[in-house]
Amino acid sequence: MADSLNADGLNTGGAETAPSVDYRALFENAPGLHLVIDRHFTIVAASDAYLSATMTVRRAIVGRHLFDVFPDDPADPAATGVGNLRASLERVLKFRQPDPMAVQRYSIRRPDSEGGGFEERYWSPLNLPILDAGGEVRWIIHRVEDVTQLVGQQPVDAFQQLTNEQQAIIDRLRSINRSLDREILDRKAAQQELSQARQFLNLVIENIPGMVYAKDATTLRFILMNKGGEQILGYSREEMIGKTDYDFLPKVEADAYTRRDLEVLASGELLVIPEEEIVNRAGEKRFIETKKMAVYDPRGRPEFLLCLSEDISARRDLEQQLRQSQRLDAIGRLTGGMAHDFNNLLGVITANLDFLIEKVEGDEEATSFAQDALDGALRGHELVKRMLAFGRQQPLQPEVFSLNDAVTGMKGLLRRTIREDIEMSVIPAVRLSPVVADKSQLENAILNLAINSAHAMPNGGKLILETENVRLDDDYAAQNLDVRPGDYAMLAVSDTGAGMAPEVIDRAFEPFFTTKPVGAGSGLGLSMVYGFVKQSGGHIKIYSELGHGTTIRLYLPAVMQDAAPADAVSAALEERRPATGTVLVVEDEENLRRAACKMLKSLGYTVFETASGPEALTYLRSGGRADLLFSDVVMPGGMTGLELADIVRGTWPRLKILLTSGYSEVLVRESSERLDDGIHLIGKPYRKHELATKIRELLEAG
Repeated sequence: MADSLNADGLNTGGAETAPSVDYRALFENAPGLHLVIDRHFTIVAASDAYLSATMTVRRAIVGRHLFDVFPDDPADPAATGVGNLRASLERVLKFRQPDPMAVQRYSIRRPDSEGGGFEERYWSPLNLPILDAGGEVRWIIHRVEDVTQLVGQQPVDAFQQLTNEQQAIIDRLRSINRSLDREILDRKAAQQELSQARQFLNLVIENIPGMVYAKDATTLRFILMNKGGEQILGYSREEMIGKTDYDFLPKVEADAYTRRDLEVLASGELLVIPEEEIVNRAGEKRFIETKKMAVYDPRGRPEFLLCLSEDISARRDLEQQLRQSQRLDAIGRLTGGMAHDFNNLLGVITANLDFLIEKVEGDEEATSFAQDALDGALRGHELVKRMLAFGRQQPLQPEVFSLNDAVTGMKGLLRRTIREDIEMSVIPAVRLSPVVADKSQLENAILNLAINSAHAMPNGGKLILETENVRLDDDYAAQNLDVRPGDYAMLAVSDTGAGMAPEVIDRAFEPFFTTKPVGAGSGLGLSMVYGFVKQSGGHIKIYSELGHGTTIRLYLPAVMQDAAPADAVSAALEERRPATGTVLVVEDEENLRRAACKMLKSLGYTVFETASGPEALTYLRSGGRADLLFSDVVMPGGMTGLELADIVRGTWPRLKILLTSGYSEVLVRESSERLDDGIHLIGKPYRKHELATKIRELLEAG
């Protein structure tokens, strides 16, 4: 078994010497879109997949400036691709940290053979620094994913596409290996160049996002594992090099992986596994997409099995959001169309009933029958209005107003509507930005939410309405596909009721879906609220767990008044200030935990992550170091964040505590008598500079 890696990324420990790895072939043929540039933005290397996606050839772009090869479309005055990418690369140079970018519209120049001009594309980029021994940026890996089809929601013939990619990669690998000897004319001069290239490509492979590993074709023992693989699997490369799947997996699983590897080596075809579930060393479930291919020696015999796996857990969640959004849109179109036709029918019915009532005037029995029918038709009309609201086809009368005024103006109506055993409070924000929306529809939405909350508290409880200025940034928008980054005025309606199960939250906005008894509700209340918010260009989010109440947040686009540029500058400076210290993160939702850890690491903190309160206590009791505990409030498993904070305060009194929750801060504070000024709160969603400011305040307070 190996105990170290040399400059070529090869195993040098143990009794056996691993065969030499052709890193140039590994990098150029790796099934991912990767470009390497130097600190002056000159292109130095590109994978074949990147060349294919951008319709370029290696000899035409290597050695040229990035933005000479990929300029903005001169015919598009709104193009921002070059400016956004340059800003990201400059941040990488300045802060020596990875810089993920939101989805970018960046048109690509077509070759003359394809008709010339520019082709509109959408990309999901990530820029990663490769540092030299002195800690300075030497190269930058520009990794992108072409998401044009996802943005356009166009179907893709995936099978044919993968088949073509397989054959193209295999042909290129064979061509490279056949011509390898011919390319090296002067052995002595080429040896130094080859060594430098191997060192360079080793750094590239080490920093490629995702897991890159290779196995010996004969023994199927691991001979290479990059940093991404260590992070996904939880094992160090020293633990894996020289071992097989049987050393880490149950025999049944290891047998399945071995059969698949042997099939790839025997067939010579690229194997693409779109999605498979794995469990890492810590017991966490991850979803990965894997590509496996054979790498051949100059005589055409399989030498290595090369594998590239990408953690698609976050992407899988986004795809689920997209499917849910598409489902709601489809239901909305169907519901709106039906409601429109039904409205026409009701118009005929009510008109004729009005005439009929006039005709039978004086006949009390006939008039009573006709009036009952008319009342039923009018109730049907109200039902249709709610259906049209969900389908976003209701006529709106937008105006500029303050959410504070709307909410405080409804206090009397709400107080008369809900029962006396429910305590209601309204907490308006200071200097809340105005919004543009239909005020009457907003009032209907508030009334619906309050009534739903009252039904969830049959034995009484608390109802809280809060407003706040919120900025939803690119990071939040990347995790919520229906959100446009920007400034919003937010209204939160919170209750201490029974809460919702995850499967109920997934369907809560669907029309006619209800958990109430038959006859207790139409199932259109939340649907109407959803349709109104979407039609107004806003966003709606539910935070709820069984037994812990519910918070529903409505975000309406803010009408910006005279903004203070200093606020934005201050926020940016706060993110850039160097940070020191160790943060223990406790969050049961894997995606939220991963996002929080990524944010904290980018700020400069050392981070340890756990999925529950008991795991955090085990870490601390084993001597684990932490300066601050950052924990969610509501977590399954028998211990809440409040209970964890109580234990930590009693055992480690010097440890700072910051809790986070999507629920109302008032409800969180009032839910525990133990919560005092020593335990602090930050609401979800929080922005990077807000988290930076809060943690810095706590740590610097001493």
